[in-house]
Amino acid sequence: MSTTVQAAAETVKGVVANAATAATSAISTATSIATGGSGAVPTGDETALGSQKDEKPLLNPHDEQAKEKLEKLLGERPERQELVEKNILKNSNVAPSLQAKQAELERSQLEDMLENKLQARPSPEELVKEGILQSTSIGLLNPQDEQAKEKLQKLLGERPERQELVEKNILKNSNVAPSLQAKQAELERSQLEDKLENKLQARPSPEELVKEGILQKDEIPNA
Repeated sequence: MSTTVQAAAETVKGVVANAATAATSAISTATSIATGGSGAVPTGDETALGSQKDEKPLLNPHDEQAKEKLEKLLGERPERQELVEKNILKNSNVAPSLQAKQAELERSQLEDMLENKLQARPSPEELVKEGILQSTSIGLLNPQDEQAKEKLQKLLGERPERQELVEKNILKNSNVAPSLQAKQAELERSQLEDKLENKLQARPSPEELVKEGILQKDEIPNA
């Protein structure tokens, strides 16, 4: 009885072994066919990379629209001369470091011109005489205002002449209005500093002076 059971067990083992061998062979054959004979099965990452290589990068529609809008704006930008004519840019030959001071000087000159025009404007009495104002439009001066006016007129009458102020070095001997002379002096000083800086940059070296016979070799500092 035991011999019969043992023989049956050996038979079952042989069948299972043969079945496993056949299954392994079938899997190997199927893998070889699927991979074209290379024996390597492509992974999911390799498949994804292959599909990415075939794809071409595309611009985002929003980026494309922004690019087109920028190109259009650049094509429509005004020329420099147009900006100068519209007073957006200054048409000046002055160095950039001095343009702010030049603009300040011009603004001060304009203020001085307006002040002169205000000083030269006609009085209310003259406007009434010419029929531009009605006499009822002129208010009466306060007594204190009248006294201040008289005091001011007296001080103006006693003020020194311009030439006297120039001789005392209170005013500069210049055709520029007194209110602008300080700014003019500052501008001239800046221009002089630039000029001196340019001359210092262009001065010859000690070796060149020795070569031209202006200096002796032993006169060169730190020689």
